[in-house]
Amino acid sequence: MSDHLAMATSRTSLLLLTALVSSVCFNLDTDKLTIFSMDKAGFGHSVAQYTDSWVVVGAPQETTAPNQTGGLYRCDYSTGTCEPIPLQVPREAVNMSLGLSLTAATRPFQLLACGPTVHQACQENVYLSGLCFFLTSHSWQAQRLPSALQECPRQEQDILFLIDGSGSISYNNFAKMLSFIKAVMSQFQRPSAQFSLMQFSNKFLVHFTFKEFMDSSDPLGLLDSVHQLKGNTHTASAISLAINQLFSASRGARKDASKILIIITDGQKTGDRLSYQDVIPMAEAAGILRYAVGVGSAFQNRDSWKELNDIASRPSHEYIFKVENFDVLRDIQNQLKEKIFAIEGTQTSRSSSFELEMSQEGFSAVLIPDGPVLGAVGSFDWSGGAFLYPPNTSPTFINMSQENEDMRDSYLGYSTELALWKGVQSLVLGAPRHQHTGKVVIFIQESRQWRPKAEVTGTQIGSYFGASLCSVDVDRDGSSDLVLIGAPHYYDSTRGGQVSVCPLPRR
Repeated sequence: MSDHLAMATSRTSLLLLTALVSSVCFNLDTDKLTIFSMDKAGFGHSVAQYTDSWVVVGAPQETTAPNQTGGLYRCDYSTGTCEPIPLQVPREAVNMSLGLSLTAATRPFQLLACGPTVHQACQENVYLSGLCFFLTSHSWQAQRLPSALQECPRQEQDILFLIDGSGSISYNNFAKMLSFIKAVMSQFQRPSAQFSLMQFSNKFLVHFTFKEFMDSSDPLGLLDSVHQLKGNTHTASAISLAINQLFSASRGARKDASKILIIITDGQKTGDRLSYQDVIPMAEAAGILRYAVGVGSAFQNRDSWKELNDIASRPSHEYIFKVENFDVLRDIQNQLKEKIFAIEGTQTSRSSSFELEMSQEGFSAVLIPDGPVLGAVGSFDWSGGAFLYPPNTSPTFINMSQENEDMRDSYLGYSTELALWKGVQSLVLGAPRHQHTGKVVIFIQESRQWRPKAEVTGTQIGSYFGASLCSVDVDRDGSSDLVLIGAPHYYDSTRGGQVSVCPLPRR
């Protein structure tokens, strides 16, 4: 069978759903209903069967204390009454919307309750993370998932300019390069940002360190004494020196600052004993982000372009600037500034670098044999994904490639579901905003890695295909036969919303 789920037609879906209703819903008592009612905001948004005698109900919009939202209630069938579940919500879980997602299992008892709207203030920015409570007994002693909120993104930047002073650059163009550097430096404020400058040819000259920049009463004036070296282009050796000598505490570099290296060159390295394979792993190990600025016609050929790719961080297209000549360097200074600001977890008009700052972990939740799974729709520029929390080990992040541009703004993990086939577990994740039509992806575990196995895409723009998921074991043999996929905003002339019935792939 193809690795794409086969989606049934709407006619088949209707007939199959009718058959399911007739076979499993005969025992519902529609005359003697038990109605649970609480004057709590959002009560009933989520419901999970707890035991044969009661259910857990979420009220995610309830205000329970200053800066705290969301509550859980235990509702008893026999009395028709509900009582609050006494969970200790930490003070830092600001407005978390506890109960927005909720799931439970009875054999063994497990309850997973999440609030995916934790507001975390980091200086002038507010991020949205999530927090869940995982209960494995009736004592209401809960494990926090994750165990702590992530740290605020780094707000300080150590920025090192590494500039080509070889003989292929004219005196006038070298002056334009210094003007560009001065313009970039003037857009940042001390002490949050500090700069260092090193020039290279086949010789190397440090013009000022981070410490000298911070100690100077006129930091921009430090550029006035910079003169060109001339000679060959030993770019790899220059990168090695910058990593080992300038990004050090003795030169004023800060331990918790973002480390940024901006290399400006007009051509390929020549006569250098080191290769990029010798030095780039060192930069990666040191956590140094590298921007490559290639100036001039030399970068029209394939080898020179490869050199820029070798220098730049990944994904390289986010970290390379190529300009035709030194006159247009000024045109990229604002783009470079925005990209550097974006490193701090903010988004600008041209660039973003959100990782987990807006993850909203716990937006959806499901329990699988390996542990709780929390949907994280905002991860990596809202590409999304999910975190699996196996017992006694670090969590595993499950997603499509983080460099997959196709997944931007997809909201993978908006919905989560477990599917079983002959004892083998699959994880089904919905991405209702993928390419505006939605997508559902099945992940399986191979060699201890979760990998996408199959997928199906929606057909109507804005339908939110994949917003809800339900796996169905039709013949009750312990294996999932179907996945029901909800598209709540689907519409035609006579109806709104659609449920697609998709058979699971068997290999």
